[in-house]
Amino acid sequence: MEADKDNANPTIINPSDLPSRRRSAPTAKRAGLFDALAPAYPSLVDGSSSPEPSSSEASLSSDEEPEEIDEQEVYDLISTISDPEHPLSLGSLGVVKLEDIAILPPTSPRSRISTVTVLVTPTTSACSLTTVIGLGVKVRLVNALPPRFRIDVRIKPGTSGTAGEVNKQLGDKERVAAAMENKSLLNVVNNMLATYQGQGALAQQAAA
Repeated sequence: MEADKDNANPTIINPSDLPSRRRSAPTAKRAGLFDALAPAYPSLVDGSSSPEPSSSEASLSSDEEPEEIDEQEVYDLISTISDPEHPLSLGSLGVVKLEDIAILPPTSPRSRISTVTVLVTPTTSACSLTTVIGLGVKVRLVNALPPRFRIDVRIKPGTSGTAGEVNKQLGDKERVAAAMENKSLLNVVNNMLATYQGQGALAQQAAA
């Protein structure tokens, strides 16, 4: 019921006011980035897999050209995620914003690892689903971006009373992996990510 929601009347941004960029149709290589959803993330508990590889693992040979990715593309990946409380996207609710996304270059000349930082703004400072939203954003980017990117998702300062604790969890690889082993939480995140493959209504995935 509406009365049970943390924010029953959130501000909704007009779709025409959301940042966008017309792009050519994705190539076959690019399409591969969109195949994985949340179930891929629990593999973090397996020592043979990690979303944050060492610089040697992410090294590119001299004849390879890394795929160019900018803040708009990151925004496009996460703005369509469904809010876990409302049948609206995180972009339309202003939970994720283009100006709160940054791509930082490698910290060392010997490293190939860039960092994607995303600041999440809950619709209310008392939002009880802040951790879930942060996990949804992190899972989307971990599964969609090449391994040469480290993902840093945080709650924007001053927007949540639990930002400190949530940021600790989102920044801890083991805690994130453990959270994604929770089937109930995994289902919620999967439903949030369902719109990414153009399925639209969450009910379509639930019926599958």
